[in-house]
Amino acid sequence: MLKKYKIGGFSMLHGIWMLVLSVLINTSSISHWDDQEVASFFHFLKHNVIGIEESFNEQEFLFIDVSKSNELVKAYNEAGFEVGNQDITNRKSLAELFAIINEQNLHRQILCDILFELNSPNDSILKTEIEQTQRLLVSSYHAGDSLLKPRFNVPYSASDYEDQGSFFKYEMYHKSHKSTALTLLDENNDIEPPNAFDLVKREDGWWFNKFVVDFRIRPFHYTANKAISEVSENSEIHRINIVDLEPFLGLCRTMNMVGNKEFFVEMMEKKLIVLGDFSDRDIHSTITGDLAGPLILINAYLSLKAGENKVHIVMILFLLLSFSTVSYIIFKEGDVLELVIQRLFPNSVFMHKLFEFISFFFIIIITSFVTYLIWGFQLTVIWLVAYVKLVDWIKSLISVKERSNENTNS
Repeated sequence: MLKKYKIGGFSMLHGIWMLVLSVLINTSSISHWDDQEVASFFHFLKHNVIGIEESFNEQEFLFIDVSKSNELVKAYNEAGFEVGNQDITNRKSLAELFAIINEQNLHRQILCDILFELNSPNDSILKTEIEQTQRLLVSSYHAGDSLLKPRFNVPYSASDYEDQGSFFKYEMYHKSHKSTALTLLDENNDIEPPNAFDLVKREDGWWFNKFVVDFRIRPFHYTANKAISEVSENSEIHRINIVDLEPFLGLCRTMNMVGNKEFFVEMMEKKLIVLGDFSDRDIHSTITGDLAGPLILINAYLSLKAGENKVHIVMILFLLLSFSTVSYIIFKEGDVLELVIQRLFPNSVFMHKLFEFISFFFIIIITSFVTYLIWGFQLTVIWLVAYVKLVDWIKSLISVKERSNENTNS
């Protein structure tokens, strides 16, 4: 095997390679269900055991639930034949809402997380209002590698994600198209797509394109379909207000009639208004439980805003140190840990291998948890542990062969 004076340098080189490998794994779509379990466990430790909560300003948003505001339209199959009726978001109610928003023009941004796939008799009414709305972004999705254009002439972005059974990794660029969360953050800036290493260059440095979202808004932070009057401002559970579209429109009409401008200032001024389905068909599985699609997008936006997927030099150095330590354990014969295991279990090959595996797993999982806790970036643990075990197995085979050659020569 390697001479002792070479082991340190070789471990450092292998640590660099493990660092590169970990970045390649994390920036790919490769994941395993165990990775999601680890992410869920980390999330539980951070928020429920340690009690760390990243702050978010609930007054920054106005969430409007459209799930109970529907209209029936005719649906057709791919051959063009009518196959019955289908309910969609009421376009006439949306037109009234956008008319109110346009009249007040107090908002900071609007995210309309509604897919306008089917035609409606009220499309012309909605078209008039939605196309003149300022600072608006409408969700779209991919058909193959192409991002579908909405039926209205409005700004749009990619709100879909890689489906792995549940939402896990978010991408700043999805299939080479700027994501909704990134567009909300950098609405007026053109950012180049990811490079060959799937890193995105922004004005303040390099960012990982794919990352595990640390959910600031979780299911217990809200109860869907609550009218404004039903939500207690002092409640610890209702951290965010989600209002139904129809009651909200009725309240807006009343406030307009009595000339209460302060209501619109309080509800809309400098806010990110989010329209979508918060309680019915747009519900997705996540590491923190079932969550509405619009809130997944907002959580991703908040993660980007906090710089959770930014490349930090201190984090890179920490990962290099950890991976070099793991490499040193693999390549050094008779390290302290190995000697302790041999003394405790001198005749048990199984226990020796088990503790050796646990040592690798422990170091990598602690490394991943520290990077998640401090920098908000989580390593893909399972694949790294599998790789380390493979390297250790190959090293063991080489050691056995070398001993066999030495015995033969002697």
